[in-house]
Amino acid sequence: MPTFTHGKSAVIYQDANDLTNYLRSFSNAAEVDTAESTTFSDDDKTYVAGLSDATISAEGLFDSTFDGEMATITGSGTKSLWSVYPAGDTVGNSGRGYSLDVTSAERSSDIGDVVMLTVEGQSSTGSEQIISHHALAEVSASGTATVYDGAAQTTNGGHAYVHVTAVSGTVVLMLEDSADNVTYGDLQSLGTVTATGATRYAVTGTVERYTRITYDCTNGTATFVAGFGRA
Repeated sequence: MPTFTHGKSAVIYQDANDLTNYLRSFSNAAEVDTAESTTFSDDDKTYVAGLSDATISAEGLFDSTFDGEMATITGSGTKSLWSVYPAGDTVGNSGRGYSLDVTSAERSSDIGDVVMLTVEGQSSTGSEQIISHHALAEVSASGTATVYDGAAQTTNGGHAYVHVTAVSGTVVLMLEDSADNVTYGDLQSLGTVTATGATRYAVTGTVERYTRITYDCTNGTATFVAGFGRA
């Protein structure tokens, strides 16, 4: 039987910020351009796939901190990284990652309602599927997050989105993979974290069936969320 989820479960991260407490709706549109390839010999129109595209729209409650962040990045030319998990960011939950140019931020006031802020953006990486590998939480001791079973080995690499909302000192993050869930090797460094922020990592080559996040907190603590998706 299908498993459905209520919209209230969604969590949304933007760069170093958890926007969950600000937003109350989020939508995205993903599409692929097509070019017609029909010839005289065809009875039906034919097409070839072209470039992919994705846009987002988010509506939230106005707050000076939230508004200031959106004002800083709107039209700045600086990519803003967003991770959206509709059913929450528990390890194994599916989400979407975006590298956005925030194109507009609209404020609206109504005498009978709270002030609203609507944000729209255009993604330069399309709408990338990611699987949560570490829910937003502080880590203060070195360890390993819950293993994710990807069902099979893949050979086309993937992409990881990491958002760090707080850090003290230095924490080293690593994405590892394994063919048997026993022996693990380094797949992709997720950075030596010394400051808040977000990074998208492109992973190339073979990804084994099992993947997990490890964190070395020998010299610090960090609060972060991380997702990885196979291409």
